[in-house]
Amino acid sequence: MLPGCGQLLREGSDLAIVACGTTTGAALLAAGVLREEGFEVAVYDPVWLKPAPEEEIMLLARRCGRVLTTEDGSVRGGFGEYLASLLSSEGIRVASVGIPDAFQPHAPRSRLLASAGLDPAGIARAARRMLA
Repeated sequence: MLPGCGQLLREGSDLAIVACGTTTGAALLAAGVLREEGFEVAVYDPVWLKPAPEEEIMLLARRCGRVLTTEDGSVRGGFGEYLASLLSSEGIRVASVGIPDAFQPHAPRSRLLASAGLDPAGIARAARRMLA
């Protein structure tokens, strides 16, 4: 895979989830749950964040009209903020699920991800809010 190229892992037209890194599996599971509820949710893995596959993301975002980013890093200054800036001129709604910019307690990784909404249930909840 070349820098600047990502992978569309699941087709959809109601919402695009741009899932970064380790959040991809949870995003795919959330998209499966949402499909059972009647929503067609695309899941896209940008593979590279720098340089970002801007053209591919832009095409997907235009088709879906809404983008939810998931990243296991801080939402402040993260990839989601970058995409919101990129897509703002298009009028495309962007929301991000990631680690809050605050002290995180010591806990198992799975518990920390779930508390940040980065498990399949949390990603599905965030997606439903965007689809409402």
